[in-house]
Amino acid sequence: MFALCDLALTVLLTAYVIEARGLPAWQPGALFAINTALVVLAQTAMAKGVERYRRPRVLQVAAVLFVVSFAMFAAVPGGHSQVAFAGLALGMVVFTVAELLQAPTSSAMIVAIAAEHLRGRYLGLEELMWGVTRVMAPTVFTWLLVKGPALPWLMLGLCCLSAVVVLHRLGRVLPADVQRDTVHG
Repeated sequence: MFALCDLALTVLLTAYVIEARGLPAWQPGALFAINTALVVLAQTAMAKGVERYRRPRVLQVAAVLFVVSFAMFAAVPGGHSQVAFAGLALGMVVFTVAELLQAPTSSAMIVAIAAEHLRGRYLGLEELMWGVTRVMAPTVFTWLLVKGPALPWLMLGLCCLSAVVVLHRLGRVLPADVQRDTVHG
């Protein structure tokens, strides 16, 4: 699910902005620049800042923030370039915060869940899931975008909400040392 969220930025956003909303072609590039600048400026601090929190909870927060960003993207009006860009830019900030919470936390949790001798397999399976998602995302997003401009964002939002439920359950069954960085707390 998080792979689909991440791929929405590179696979879906440009087509949505230009084709579905009829907005200027410069807007996706500016949105990518916002994302890149925030990642460069905040990545280390964000990763350090969430170390003390339970990993499933951090991922739940990331999923909820993805939902908020997707709702903001879906609500962007077509044809009103300045208003649309303001909404898209705000959505991109929220998306990037979710991305910064999710990326290091997911990897850390996968490593923590796996027994030491199985970590390579767990990480390999994660990469396999990303590969499958990279193959299916363009088709799924295009099909949904053709059905309605808001549909890809709504589908992603529903996926994120289901992840919140799964992560809640996971948080109840995982040992405490797997849920937190044992070195820092």
